[in-house]
Amino acid sequence: MSEKSIDTLRENSGKIVVLGVILILLGILAITIPLIPTLLFAFSIGWLILLTGIAQLVYAFQARKGGGYALRLIAGILGILIGLLLVFNPIPGVITLSLLLMLFLIIGGIIGIIGGLLIKEIAERGSILFGGIISLGLGLIIWSQWPISAEWVIGLIIGIVIFIQGWTMLMTGMKARGMNL
Repeated sequence: MSEKSIDTLRENSGKIVVLGVILILLGILAITIPLIPTLLFAFSIGWLILLTGIAQLVYAFQARKGGGYALRLIAGILGILIGLLLVFNPIPGVITLSLLLMLFLIIGGIIGIIGGLLIKEIAERGSILFGGIISLGLGLIIWSQWPISAEWVIGLIIGIVIFIQGWTMLMTGMKARGMNL
């Protein structure tokens, strides 16, 4: 790290600590009330899809004399409908996202376990096996409570990520305060 970077980090260490604490508190809030970030996530994705659908529809009408008009029109209408569904009725989208996450974790976990057991040449095979077991376990936890788990799984993950980012900022800021060169 350059001298200038260290000086800038030191000068802003108080702000970094405060931001870290704020993120930790927001992360704890999201972890304790995971439905709120889950719905906000679905709502945000819904708006992004809706705006993309509108853009595709506008483009379809502007370029209707070119090829692919019908496909762009269908894509735009589909984007608008899916976006509106997520904005005004986010629960089906959240259930679908949690189902996909559950499948990703279960399939990835099975692959990791098989890889960890079969590939003997890799020194990290214990890590691969451990990761597969954790992934499969998390997927099975979601599955054991699905579709109810849809209400909390996405918000919980968001809360954990926010908490970890806050913790990292807090530790960075505290370390910057005591940096000696």
